[in-house]
Amino acid sequence: NSGDYSVVIVNPVGNCSVESEKKTISVISTPDAPAIMASVMPAAICSGDSIRLEAAYVTDYTYQWRVNEGTTGSDTNVYYAVNEGNYTLEVSVGEGCKSPLSSPLFLEVLNLPDKPTIEVSGPTGFCEGDSIILGVPYSAGNMYHWGNDYGFIPDMTGTEYTARESGNYFVEVVNQNNCKIVSNTINIL
Repeated sequence: NSGDYSVVIVNPVGNCSVESEKKTISVISTPDAPAIMASVMPAAICSGDSIRLEAAYVTDYTYQWRVNEGTTGSDTNVYYAVNEGNYTLEVSVGEGCKSPLSSPLFLEVLNLPDKPTIEVSGPTGFCEGDSIILGVPYSAGNMYHWGNDYGFIPDMTGTEYTARESGNYFVEVVNQNNCKIVSNTINIL
């Protein structure tokens, strides 16, 4: 228990005693295992993204995040995770009173679709009134959204787009995991 402690030494022969200087001892309670919360559940992100992991903030706690049993070096109750794996957290207070590890939170990193390259059916310049077909290879399960200098083009969701105006064109590809990637931009004169 916490309190002031001293030692009394008694000499039984002369019935004399001496008391040491008092020392104050503070017993610090071991913290409970923290609970990790993710900004999105289930915890899954697209490759290249991050997710916010968080535990309750407690003054005087030191935080040690771990991924797959290795430390990350972050000393805060918030951590932005980017790598797939099991994330745990240990908190400590005082002179090394450490909590048990939190329950692991598994973060899945989902693959992006392959980055498409726009192919052009002819030269990138054409006469007024003509058109040019832009296309990307089809991949099962993907969705396609064509865009130009003004943003996404309504209802243009196939692997081909017929350009009738000059400008910059691109296509965004979204896979089954809802991960997105944007193609190269092609300039039509």
